[in-house]
Amino acid sequence: MAPLRPGDPEEIGGYRLLGRLGAGGMGLVFLGRSPAGLMVAIKVIHERFAHDPNFRARFRREVTTARAVSGAFTAPVIDADPEAPSPWLVTTFLEGKPLNEAVAEHGALPAPAVAALGAGLAEALISIHRAGIVHRDLKPHNVMLSPDGPKVIDFGIAHAADVSAITQAGAVVGSPGYMSPEQARGLDTGPAGDVFSLGAVLAFAATGQGPFGRALLQVMVYRVVHEEPRLGGIEDPRLRQLIAACLDKDPSRRPAPQLLLHWLGTAAPQGVSWLPASLAADISQSKTLVPVRRGRRAVLFGAAGLGLLVAGGGAAAAASFAGGGEPAPRDTTPKGTLVRRISVGRGVGGGPVLAKGLAIVGTDNGELHAFDVATGSERWRYDPATSPEPLTRSPFNSPPFVAGDVIYAVSDIGILHAVGMADGKRKWAERAGQGRSAPVVSGEHVYLRTGLITNTQPSFVVHDLTGALKGRTRMPLSDPVTDGRQVYVAMNGKGVAVFAGGRQSGVIPDLEADVLTLADGVLYGAKLQPGRLWAYDTKARRRLWDHDPGVSFGAGPAVSEGMVYVPGSGGGLLAFQVSGGKVSRRWRLETGRIEAPPAFAGGVVYAGAADHNVYAVDAASGKPRWRFTAEGGFRMSTPVVAGGVVYVGSQDSYLYVLRA
Repeated sequence: MAPLRPGDPEEIGGYRLLGRLGAGGMGLVFLGRSPAGLMVAIKVIHERFAHDPNFRARFRREVTTARAVSGAFTAPVIDADPEAPSPWLVTTFLEGKPLNEAVAEHGALPAPAVAALGAGLAEALISIHRAGIVHRDLKPHNVMLSPDGPKVIDFGIAHAADVSAITQAGAVVGSPGYMSPEQARGLDTGPAGDVFSLGAVLAFAATGQGPFGRALLQVMVYRVVHEEPRLGGIEDPRLRQLIAACLDKDPSRRPAPQLLLHWLGTAAPQGVSWLPASLAADISQSKTLVPVRRGRRAVLFGAAGLGLLVAGGGAAAAASFAGGGEPAPRDTTPKGTLVRRISVGRGVGGGPVLAKGLAIVGTDNGELHAFDVATGSERWRYDPATSPEPLTRSPFNSPPFVAGDVIYAVSDIGILHAVGMADGKRKWAERAGQGRSAPVVSGEHVYLRTGLITNTQPSFVVHDLTGALKGRTRMPLSDPVTDGRQVYVAMNGKGVAVFAGGRQSGVIPDLEADVLTLADGVLYGAKLQPGRLWAYDTKARRRLWDHDPGVSFGAGPAVSEGMVYVPGSGGGLLAFQVSGGKVSRRWRLETGRIEAPPAFAGGVVYAGAADHNVYAVDAASGKPRWRFTAEGGFRMSTPVVAGGVVYVGSQDSYLYVLRA
C-alpha cells in the first residue's frame, strides 16, 4: 500500500481514506475505513470519464451486477454512488495471499488440495454466472487464498460490453495463457470461457506453470487458439482428465461448473485446513494488502474502469449440466427472507458452527448434528448414548469448537467429546467436570472451564488431543478465547490468565471480565452487571482503554475495528465508537432481550433475541436493515454469517438460514 498523495481526498462518501492500493488509466483504488471501522477498498473513477453518459451507464450496470453476486466466496459490495462527480464503489477489503504468490513461495499444490480448490472455484462460477456475470479474467493472480477459504476477485473486464471505447487497436482483453480461445480471437465470451480459465488455473496450481507456458503475447495467443495444453506434469489421472475437459477448444464441450462439482466429488473448501501445512500457516497469519494489479500488456479496465474485489460462491444450485450452459436466473430474494428452515428435532443450544461445508449444532437432548450448508440435508448425527461405549446424554448448550478434522464439544454434565468431522463418529470422550463451557483448541491442547451448573468450585481444565487431563486451575470466570497461540481466561477478580503449551504462562493483572473476545490481537473484556468494557493490546501488553457505559449488559460484545456492539441487559443493542483511546456511545436500537453475543459482518450487526426475532442493523447508523420473526417464541442463538446468508439456531428446534 502506498501513502496518500497531495490532492487525494481525506474521505469519500463518509469512508476515511488510509492509503492507495492501486491506480490505472480509468481511476484509483484506495484503502479506507468505514464509519463502523470496517476495512474497505474504494474504487474511484476519474472525473473525465464520468462525463461520458455511456460510461456512467456501464458503471451503473456493473455496480448492480456486482451487488447480485453473493455466496461463500464473496467479498461483497458495501456501497456505491454512480451519480457522484467521480463515481465510486466500496467493497470489503480482503486479506490473504494470491494463488500465484502462494505457489511461487510454497510450490505446487498436491492433488487433493487442487481438487478442493477446483470445487471452490466451481461454486464461485456458479454464483457469478447466476448473477449474469462472465468474469473473463480468472487467473492465479485473481484467486485469493484467504483465512476463510479461496476467493475469486477482480472483475475489471467483466461485462466490458463496449471495450472499443477504452482500448487501442490490436489490444487483447484478458490474460494470455488463461483466456479462452474465443476470447483470444476477440469473439463473444460466455460462461464456458470462465470454465476454460478455471482449468488453466487448476493446471497452474498442480504444476506451478500455466498449461501454455510463458512467451511473448502473440505466441501465447497462438498457443491458446491452436495448441494443446501441456498437462504432462499432472500426475493424478482423474484430475488431468478433468482439467483437459475444461481446456477443450470448443466451448460447447466444456463441462458446466455444476458438473465439475459432481466430478470432483469433494466439498468446496472453507478455512485453510485443505492446504499444505506450511501454506495454511502462512495464510492464517497473513495480513497481506490486496492492491488491484494491472499488467502493462494485456489486462484492461472494464466497464467500471476498476477491478472489483468481488468473489462468487454459494451452494451448487440445481441448473443445467449442459456444457457451457446459460446463466441461471438472477436471485432477487429480499434480504432477511427465509432461505431454509432445517428441522433439528430438539432445541438448538450449541452453535451453529460452520466448517468444511457443514453447519454443526448441539441440541438440548444431547446430540450433535451436521447439516450440508448447500442442501440443508443432514450429513450425520452424533448420539453419545449409542455404541461403541454408550454415554449418558446431556444437553450441548455451548458452541462446539472445530480444529482440523475434529469437533470438540462439552455437554452440561461435563463430558468433553471429540467427534470426527467427516463421519460424526466418536474419537474419544473424557469427563472434565460439570459445566457448559465452550472449549477452545490451541496447539496440542483443549481448554475449557467447568463447575458452572452445580455448586462445584469452578475450574479451568486442560486436556491434550487424546483426551488425557493435563492440568486444572481453580477459580476461572469466563469462557476461554484463543488467538491460535495463546489462550486467555478471566480469573474471578484476579486478572486474566494466559496459557500456552498446556500450561499457565502468566497473568494480566487488573482486568476483570465476565466475557472475553479477541479480534486482531486485541483482547476485549466485558463486565455484565454493572456494565464495563475494556480493551488490551496483547502484543504491546498494555490496556488501550477502559469505559464505564452507565448501563448493564445482557451478553458479550461483537467487535469490529473501532466499534464495539453489545446487548443491553433488559433489551436493546448498543454501539460504542473508539477513537484515540476514548469511547463514546454511537447509537442504541430498541430490540427484544438479547441473551447471546451479536455478530458483525459486512457493515451489519446481526443479533438473535429472546423474542424469537433476528435483527440485522446497519453498523454505522444503528438503523434496522431487516427483522426476521421465527414461528415459535423461543430464544435465538448468536448468528453466524457466511456465504451471503445468516445461520441462527433456536430453542424451537430449528436452524434458520436467512438471506443476509
